[in-house]
Amino acid sequence: MDVFIGGRGSGKTISLLEYSSITRTPIVVYSEEQCTQLKNFAKSLCIDIPEPVSFHSYPNKSKGNDNFRNGVLIENVDLLLKSIFGKVNAVTVDSSSIKIHNMDNTGGTNE
Repeated sequence: MDVFIGGRGSGKTISLLEYSSITRTPIVVYSEEQCTQLKNFAKSLCIDIPEPVSFHSYPNKSKGNDNFRNGVLIENVDLLLKSIFGKVNAVTVDSSSIKIHNMDNTGGTNE
């Protein structure tokens, strides 16, 4: 799993849009409003992506849809987790299952 990490304006979303365009993998977001924003942003950059889907509509849209056979990409996973659980204090990730792309190139942590 690729993880794009960086502050606002660092290029995380553009990298995810390009990844989606190349792999034809849909992006899951936390709200319908974010779906619209993401589609408009991709269009403004002339990046052709599969239709984004909100977390809440994912179960209905993914059934029998070939676009989801290779998995999904998630935009703003922190906001998605917050929309599901409320406050999330910590998470763990198996480092052997991820490839980190630090978009800030600071080498530090982002708070």
